[in-house]
Amino acid sequence: MTEYKIIGSTKKLYLSVIFDLYDNSIVAYRMGISNNNDLVFKTFDDAIKSHPECENILFHSDRGFQYTNRTFKKKLDNAKFRQSMSRV
Repeated sequence: MTEYKIIGSTKKLYLSVIFDLYDNSIVAYRMGISNNNDLVFKTFDDAIKSHPECENILFHSDRGFQYTNRTFKKKLDNAKFRQSMSRV
């Protein structure tokens, strides 16, 4: 998740990106005006839809609230992904 400040405004724009560390390609991305679970979940769902053949993937992220909740863990389990997170 990356936060962008909109010039001339107090509003912010958030970019959620999933990319493949093997070849640095972007697998899925979404932009939104709120840093919330829904933005991350929809990005993950887009990645699964565009790459349904992928299993046994290592999904690495930081320890943001979007990636540490039970709903996201269930999405990873359903996709047969393993979770990896940065150290505290």
